[in-house]
Amino acid sequence: MSCVRSNGLSIEVERYGDETGVPLLLISGFGSQLISWPTKMIEALAGAGFSVIAMDNRDAGLSEKLSRWGVPDIAPLRSKPRVLPSEVPYTLADMSDDAAGVLDALGLPAAHVVGKSMGGLIAQSLCARHPDRVLSLSLLITTSAAPSVPAMRPDIEALLFGDSDAPADLEAIIEASVEADKAWASPAYPFDPAERRALALASLKRGHNPDGVARQAAALLCELRGGTEPRHLDVPALVVQGMADTIFPPEHGRDLARRITGAELLEVEGMGHDLEGGAVGIVTEAIIRCIRSAELRQNS
Repeated sequence: MSCVRSNGLSIEVERYGDETGVPLLLISGFGSQLISWPTKMIEALAGAGFSVIAMDNRDAGLSEKLSRWGVPDIAPLRSKPRVLPSEVPYTLADMSDDAAGVLDALGLPAAHVVGKSMGGLIAQSLCARHPDRVLSLSLLITTSAAPSVPAMRPDIEALLFGDSDAPADLEAIIEASVEADKAWASPAYPFDPAERRALALASLKRGHNPDGVARQAAALLCELRGGTEPRHLDVPALVVQGMADTIFPPEHGRDLARRITGAELLEVEGMGHDLEGGAVGIVTEAIIRCIRSAELRQNS
């Protein structure tokens, strides 16, 4: 791993595969770290010849913690019909500038970009703000954040944004994390609880930062509550929608695909808001197909 200076911050990155290969940037989701990407996915992408770059978003993992910007009170933000950029410490647009800065720091003019969940929203912002840096977009279990898509279920929102009191000890934090994951897990591709606990423990030991999660939550709420206008992008793109996703149900992926010229929409039956088991292979193969198609278009 290495730390790079990006957009004025210290951002942690991990590179896999041949660094002379075509670059592929992975952008993680809300509160997650670069170690959350499935090993099989990274191995397959690196094995296909890509130079895979995973990054910890700001306020996550080993990237810079922005404690100087305080801790937002999420409850009042959740009660607002609209959250403005001026009301949050930073926005997903700022986080997309971090991603562009990672490419700058690594000397890469452009990359194929894969974004998962909140990372998919960051990837869309990256493409809108820095279109020359994005060779293709693969947007996994994410949303357009348009006002027309269904609102998040109150019980799911409460779990996602921490409605209950935070557990006090390590084991309780891990168990609470695993229990919450069950609410958006894939019924056809269930996760292994032991593996999920191991990932939660590794994440806690690597970079436990609940204040940073609150700042990310504020940025995500700003995006979901109409702080920015929905985007219409023109880039080779794949949208992967889990048909059992309880965070972003099917209309989210369908709406997103309609907003990207020529986007492929892959609807995976029995897949929720995670990447587990056989779904990993399905999604990885689709990402590679999207990139190969983009390369053919760019070379024609």
